[in-house]
Amino acid sequence: MEGGFWEGVHWGMGFREAVKKNVRRKRCEFCGRLIPVDSNFCPYCGKKLASFGK
Repeated sequence: MEGGFWEGVHWGMGFREAVKKNVRRKRCEFCGRLIPVDSNFCPYCGKKLASFGK
C-alpha cells in the first residue's frame, strides 16, 4: 500500500479531494496543521481562526 493508513483516513474525511484540486492552504495559528485558506475553524483542533479583511 503506497500511502498507508493516514492517506486512507484523509481520503475518508474528504481531504484527498482538496489536495487534488490544488486548494490554497495556510497553517493553523494554534496547531500548525495545513488547512484550506478560507477556513473559519481548524478541522483538526477546532479553534476559531482570526479572519483578516472581513
